Amino acid sequence: MSTPSQRVRASEARKIEAGGRRLSPMLVSPEAAKALDQLLRAKFAGSITACVERAIIDANNNRKGRGQ
Repeated sequence: MSTPSQRVRASEARKIEAGGRRLSPMLVSPEAAKALDQLLRAKFAGSITACVERAIIDANNNRKGRGQ
């Protein structure tokens, strides 16, 4: 039986194997922090990580839509 931390490490390893990328802990500006809080309250996504992921994907899709 595995421990919770072992399961987390295994999950992270699977994501990286599938092409995921670890982002170093980052410090965001007050403006970005406020926007993140507003997005979380609005249920844009269920977690900080999910918000960042969705924002990156949405930005990329919008960029593609503009022919860039």
